[in-house]
Amino acid sequence: MISKTLIIKSASGLALLSLLIPSLASAELSLADERTATTTRSGQERTAICLRLSNTVDQIETRLGERRDTLLERKDEKRTRLEERRTELQNKLENLRDRQDERRAEHYDKLAEHATTTGQQVALAAFQAAVNDAVRARRSAVDEANKKFQDDVGALLASTQTSINSAIAAFKASVQAALDQAKADCAAGVSAATIKSTLQATLNAAKDKLQADRQAIDGLRGQVKPLQETRRAAIKAAMDVFKAALEKAKDDLKAAWAATP
Repeated sequence: MISKTLIIKSASGLALLSLLIPSLASAELSLADERTATTTRSGQERTAICLRLSNTVDQIETRLGERRDTLLERKDEKRTRLEERRTELQNKLENLRDRQDERRAEHYDKLAEHATTTGQQVALAAFQAAVNDAVRARRSAVDEANKKFQDDVGALLASTQTSINSAIAAFKASVQAALDQAKADCAAGVSAATIKSTLQATLNAAKDKLQADRQAIDGLRGQVKPLQETRRAAIKAAMDVFKAALEKAKDDLKAAWAATP
């Protein structure tokens, strides 16, 4: 089902953002790994880190912007594919109904060849009306079930996208807060070791929160199956009603023809 696929793929896009985390503090601030016991060396190290931090901020913001643009582009592509799939399925349904109408008309013509009396012709007309009514009722019920399913899936997708947007926004805010704190620590003369450890811990917390949010969003895909089952049950009920109406129409026609001289 393409709707389920869309939810799964949209949610999985959050995992891509977390790939930015491992290198943010360690790679970009790798100068902090060189330690000496002297105060002078520590000051030089802090200065190097703080100077490097400015470039790190720009690089992180660029990466986040690029990742956001990629996610938005993929979202648009998936939504387009979903709409195309729906259109394709609707066209197939309409073509199927056209063929059914043709076969039903051919069947009516064959029956008309055997309706040689006025009574038989009247009974055949009643049969045709009953069958046509049953077909219209079945199609209406199927269309309603399909529309409800599409509306419910659309609402679920919208809810999923809102959750994704919120998770990304929270992640970006946490990263920005971590970088702002690192800048403030630099200005306050905090040691290089403290700057690095604080930044690393905050970024790891942001990554863990993003992963937790992603797991919660992944859980939404389980809500698609009940929607599918509801639609399937509605269509089955419509088919059962149609079959019963068709059998009654056949029985009525047979009885009328048997009683008509």
